[in-house]
This record gives sequence, structure tokens and C-alpha cells, in this order.
Amino acid sequence: MPFKKYLAPLTEMVSGESGAILVDGEGEVVDMVGRMERYRLQVTAAHCVILCHQFRRLTARLGGLELEELRIGTDAFQVLVCPVDADYFLVFFHQRDPRNADRARLAAGRVALALKKELY
Repeated sequence: MPFKKYLAPLTEMVSGESGAILVDGEGEVVDMVGRMERYRLQVTAAHCVILCHQFRRLTARLGGLELEELRIGTDAFQVLVCPVDADYFLVFFHQRDPRNADRARLAAGRVALALKKELY
């Protein structure tokens, strides 16, 4: 299935380096778009999936809470990870820009929901 039609608008809404990746629970890339080195995006996405699995276990121990998103920020980049379902994740990596951060976060959540509908 072509998922680029969902992923591409995320990268188009931010300036600079960015990437949107649909990743399975093993860390394998299902589909991706981006304006940065492909290998760097793939490795970032795989590491994010590992972190999400760890945080899912943590939130389960805290009373069965569902992980809605994981946001990792530095002074230069922001990474948003949105679980699509139990087996897939949306990873959105972009240069940090205060003007776009909240808008990008909301858009990533909408794209995760659209991907879930497309998958099932």
C-alpha cells in the first residue's frame, strides 16, 4: 500500500531537514518520505520504536495507560512518535521551529489516525 500520500504532507509543512516514516513493531520501515539522508531516518525510526516499546511497558505498569505519543526534543530537532496501533508507529523527525512545533504535533496525530484506517 502506498502510504506516501499521508506521510508527504508532514514533511511539506516544516522547513529544513525532515522525515516521516511508517515503521512496524520490529523497527522495519514500511514507507517513508523525507528531506534528509535515508539511512539516518531509518536508524532514528528503529531507535524510536525501541523507546516506544519501553514506554509502553512503563505506562502499563502505571495502571494500564495507553501511550499516545512520544516527543523527543533537542535544540535542533524534534522527533514525534505516534503509535498507529499495537504493531505500527509513525515517526516524524524535523528541524525544530517554534512556529511549527505544535502544528506539526497535531498533524502527526491526524496522520497516525489516517494510517490506522488505511491499514485496516
